[in-house]
Amino acid sequence: MILGQLLEVAGLTREEVYITSCVKCRPPQNRTPHARELETCRENWLNRQIGLVNPKIVVLLGKGAISRLLHEERSLRQSHGQSVERDGRLCLMTYHPAAAFRVAETKNSMKQDMVTLRQLLTGV
Repeated sequence: MILGQLLEVAGLTREEVYITSCVKCRPPQNRTPHARELETCRENWLNRQIGLVNPKIVVLLGKGAISRLLHEERSLRQSHGQSVERDGRLCLMTYHPAAAFRVAETKNSMKQDMVTLRQLLTGV
């Protein structure tokens, strides 16, 4: 639901985007995936998916996605809404939608990040 609202802010619908995850299944007891699990999924599936879909922009939702795809740790508080180029693709960093349930101001930050996404997509 939150993701749909955020996409609407960006001027997009779910039918216009490709959504995937850094991991292809949740670890036992729904714990946060370990670095090696994330790396295995990236190497075996995620990189291939991104190559096949060939997106103009990859939106990285949360610290896990950012650290796995950018190969570096970043503070989301400082880097959300920023974009970087990696492997010839533009990557926009923002919070994971689940964070909006925990911290109210996070949803507002994510809305601003989606405005940035719209600007990147339209060249404004």
